[in-house]
Amino acid sequence: MGILVIQSDDPHVTPNVSTNATGSFPWCGAHESSLDAADVVSILNFCRSEGYARGWNDAVYSRVIPISKMLGDSATGNFFHRDLLGGYPHEEFARSYERGAMAFAESDLLSKM
Repeated sequence: MGILVIQSDDPHVTPNVSTNATGSFPWCGAHESSLDAADVVSILNFCRSEGYARGWNDAVYSRVIPISKMLGDSATGNFFHRDLLGGYPHEEFARSYERGAMAFAESDLLSKM
């Protein structure tokens, strides 16, 4: 799946995310004050699935970003700003990324490559 992410300069605005499979999401480019509960659930679900997939894929190609950088000041590789929604999407994306990378590392797929 191809994905395009355009981050806002405003830390309280969600990134614009579009995939070739689903298009964009209803919460894209929205200020956090305009989000409802369903939007927040959708954002966190996206963080879980995309973060995990990114972590897995980066592990496959030996380019895993350390969790300290994923959560740190530079927020390398994280689609969500640390200040957006109290940092929950930022942390969920980073933790899911870490789970995906660890799942690949613990699998026996590496020995089959």
